[in-house]
Amino acid sequence: MSTQPVSQSLQRRSSRTVPAAATSLVLLVLAGLAIWGAVAYLAGGAWPGFIAASGDAVSGLTWNNPGVWAASVVVLLAGVFLLFAAVLPGRRTGAAITGSSSTGLTETVISRRGLARLAAAHADQTDGVESSSATASGKSVSVVVSTSLNEPGSLSRDIKESLEEKFRTVGLTQPPRVSVRVRSSG
Repeated sequence: MSTQPVSQSLQRRSSRTVPAAATSLVLLVLAGLAIWGAVAYLAGGAWPGFIAASGDAVSGLTWNNPGVWAASVVVLLAGVFLLFAAVLPGRRTGAAITGSSSTGLTETVISRRGLARLAAAHADQTDGVESSSATASGKSVSVVVSTSLNEPGSLSRDIKESLEEKFRTVGLTQPPRVSVRVRSSG
């Protein structure tokens, strides 16, 4: 029997919102300027001042001008950045949980938000904890615990060890690094 997960599509990758938003914003501004300039040309018979001035400035440039080279390098770097941002995979948005069943190897994915909720719920069940909140990133879970104990002692260490054991028993393929902070309200 194979030990490889059955499906790789369960672990989604993050969306490409930053490159898409940057590209669409630049294209939207350029399209708006082009439409405005075209309407002004059709209405008045002459190009607006900023287009005419930029056309006169550009017509005097040569290929060996340092400004042309600088603009070319900036556009090239922006294009390469957007290309890499579109092609390279983003970080994973969940954590894999593997286990075995009667039909063979199974794979489940829990989102980062689910992992944070699991950690917060598990920390809430600890004696001496009034409330807790947790956040999860790609490789770590951070828990903040409120307690009414004046001297929490080893509460932070106990919760951390308990959470690490919980993540191991759940079956996470790569258990996250756990950090616990205790706030005393007393």
